[in-house]
Amino acid sequence: MKDQKLWMGFGIVLLISIYFFWNPFQSEIKMLSTISVAILMVCFWIFEILPLPVTALLPLVIFPLTGIEEIQQTARHY
Repeated sequence: MKDQKLWMGFGIVLLISIYFFWNPFQSEIKMLSTISVAILMVCFWIFEILPLPVTALLPLVIFPLTGIEEIQQTARHY
């Protein structure tokens, strides 16, 4: 349980650092947000921080909050 919290913190720190500090190609903010969410999901999948079905549904919550896509556009893929 302690390891899961550690890896969850690592995933969130990685997400924040990529989102705010790493933009080598001067990408659009939506693309950078999508990459950050994808890396966060990979960390959650690899270290099994959340159950896989819950991790798979993270874009439904995160994409509308960050302005990547509207909830209707995101939900179409599910």
